[in-house]
Amino acid sequence: VEKHTVGTTGVRTNSNTEIVDGYSALPFQDLELAAGGGADLNAQSRWVVPIVQTNNGWNTAIVITNVSGANNSVNATFYAAGGQGFAGPSVALLSGETLGPGESIVVDLTEDAGFPEGEVGSVWIDATHAVVAAAFRNKAETNMMLTTVAQPRYDNGADVRFGPLVFRDYNGWNTGINVANLSSDTNRVTVTYYNHVGNVVATESVTIPPRAMEYVYTPATGNFGIGENQITSARIEGTAPLAAAIDEVKYLGGQGEGHAMSYAAGRSLQGFFEIDLRDTQLGRVYYPSKLGLPLVQKGNAQTGTGDTSGINLFNSDANSSVEAWVQFLDSAGVPVAPTVAADDSEQPYVMPLAPHAGATIYTLNYSEMSTGFQGSAVVGVVGFGNLVGVSNNVNYDVAGDGSAAFNLTPTFFFDFLFNGASVNE
Repeated sequence: VEKHTVGTTGVRTNSNTEIVDGYSALPFQDLELAAGGGADLNAQSRWVVPIVQTNNGWNTAIVITNVSGANNSVNATFYAAGGQGFAGPSVALLSGETLGPGESIVVDLTEDAGFPEGEVGSVWIDATHAVVAAAFRNKAETNMMLTTVAQPRYDNGADVRFGPLVFRDYNGWNTGINVANLSSDTNRVTVTYYNHVGNVVATESVTIPPRAMEYVYTPATGNFGIGENQITSARIEGTAPLAAAIDEVKYLGGQGEGHAMSYAAGRSLQGFFEIDLRDTQLGRVYYPSKLGLPLVQKGNAQTGTGDTSGINLFNSDANSSVEAWVQFLDSAGVPVAPTVAADDSEQPYVMPLAPHAGATIYTLNYSEMSTGFQGSAVVGVVGFGNLVGVSNNVNYDVAGDGSAAFNLTPTFFFDFLFNGASVNE
């Protein structure tokens, strides 16, 4: 993951930090998906940024980087939300731009592309060879930042994505789910919200034309306190392929005013068998399916400030339960409290999740974990359910927006076997 800051350097932030944001690295599998081709294409790199905007005080800068090792021809096209996709109006942001190996280009929608205030839409990127991209959205008047990483384009079959962290009228937080239709056909997309025990609390549907995007917005009505049922998870299911970015924004005054974070709706990882995988000699626990989080931090429980991580998990399976085996590690790979035994062996915290249930792991709740802790986490997926996760990282000491979100990275043991790699598990 990348955590970037303005005003101070390093992963730890304080009151001198002006703004914080971050994003999860694009996996190599996404590069392969982006090169999967469409109608008789030959390994071109195809991506979509589900949302860019110049409305409501926001502006967007798009960064595209050539990662192919060869000279690359890059194109980027903007399609407005509420338009008719490929059949409607569009704006060429880049056309045949040449990027050398490792070279990047930045397109600011206001300064470079001359966009007026009020535009919302998606950006579709094509390149001869492999590229990656991200959009940085900034609201200067409130020092807020959102980072949206491009997602690969493909066009076959129905699709489903998940959002493990969605706020519905939660303590002043607003949520926007931005969905781009990757298909050449009309896409009927249904968003289903579940509370933390797995009950459906709301559903919404939108019909999206080819190469178009729509967003589902859930506004918060007031700053009325915290309730577990207001943190929900979402299933985003389309009749055709889709990409989705989930934005969380808090405008209300008081502590935490002007915070924003965004993450890509992800796919879930199926668990495996329910057995004790402890290696008593090495003190480790091994998982055929697991989620990884490279950055976990804990602030000050007395003040509620300092860099602090929450991990939000969702069992996307409608029929099977799953167990999340949560293991915290320091930067040296040594287990730490509350998930360590007296002999330094791993002692994961086991969290059962019923079908469609969610859970929040908040580092400030663990008195055994050191104040100021900075490390990582592994979440074993044990059982036959499916698990997806995202982490929000927040510091209310930051002068402006002090929050970021990171997707937990899925790792399935047999992927390594099928790819012919050697592993120690």
